[in-house]
Amino acid sequence: MTKLGALPIPFGAGENQRIIYPVIASDAKHTVLIDTGFPGQLSLIQEAAAKAGIALENLTHIVITHHDMDHVGSLAAMKRTFPKAQIVSSAIEADYINGSKKSPRLENGRTKSCIAVNGRATRSASLCADVKKHRKD
Repeated sequence: MTKLGALPIPFGAGENQRIIYPVIASDAKHTVLIDTGFPGQLSLIQEAAAKAGIALENLTHIVITHHDMDHVGSLAAMKRTFPKAQIVSSAIEADYINGSKKSPRLENGRTKSCIAVNGRATRSASLCADVKKHRKD
């Protein structure tokens, strides 16, 4: 049985409270997490995955769509906690993710969240699933 879903991860407080949605997919052989949230959100992601009925102990892959902090912030903690999980990204993103290059947005002193849609950011990755296989109706 394949499971696919978004994990709601709230952060901030009051008027500044927001939610990010890392995506997780799991089948008999693989558990794939797409993006890792902000730094310090590992336990929140673990709790949300458990609520969705997915054990992160079986994590096989972590897909990073791009290197913005809300996508890679908990990646180091994930890799320490789940050392067998393979990290997957586009080749363009690899140097930013492994730390050999610094993010141009961080060098310019500004950050911006990106949505991975065609034409939005040249460094983004897009992931597709066959929706018909995952529909419940």
